[in-house]
Amino acid sequence: MKLFAQATCNRCGQCCLRGGPVLMRRDAVLLEEGSLLPQALVCLRPGEWVRDDVRRALYQQTEERLKLTGAGGGTHPWRCQYLRMREGSAECAAYLRRPAQCAALFCQDTASLEKLLAEDKPLSRSAALDALSRRLPPSAEIALWQEVVMAHEEQNPVRPALELAAALGFAPPGGDGEGRPPLDGIAHADAVKRLVLAVRTDAAFRELCTERAGIPTALLPFLLGRPLSALLAEVGLHPVDRS
Repeated sequence: MKLFAQATCNRCGQCCLRGGPVLMRRDAVLLEEGSLLPQALVCLRPGEWVRDDVRRALYQQTEERLKLTGAGGGTHPWRCQYLRMREGSAECAAYLRRPAQCAALFCQDTASLEKLLAEDKPLSRSAALDALSRRLPPSAEIALWQEVVMAHEEQNPVRPALELAAALGFAPPGGDGEGRPPLDGIAHADAVKRLVLAVRTDAAFRELCTERAGIPTALLPFLLGRPLSALLAEVGLHPVDRS
């Protein structure tokens, strides 16, 4: 009887090239123990367009997610920052304390990853800050960060801006709103004006965080997510402030 070898990861690195993991609640311990720093994370906020590679779908997420920031670059901007290629084989600089999604992911069989996603929930900024507060000395700093997150989410939500962009004809391929007739006339001008104001408000909030509150710039992606201007640019829209 012919025996079939069990499939194993060949360490091609393609999964890591496509992007780092989203943190799950069980990953809070990595922040608590200091294995993972908040500067290494970016928040994908409610309303952002995200792609589910397991289900092969594009949608606007309803809850926030914390993801490892990408290493940048034109071909693979979301390439995991811990990916190391050595003689054609992929290595992980954080392998021993890697996030749960990394431990579960196997591209030839996604059953373990699907089980993880069904049993656990994404780690929120609030829960991440709680984990950090258990490691750092008691201070007003964490409390300030919590307040900043809540204030920014209230004043600068993502979903309305991206829905306005879609109404103007700027939606990602495969996303809701793609192909719909864009706004025109007065409605078009009003939508553009509202988007310009939203981008300006978001930029001003970030500037206040660094200049007035003394929050390091490197923490802004974790606390506030990506700038609204960057999210709009992803769908091909670049509002111009002519005021």
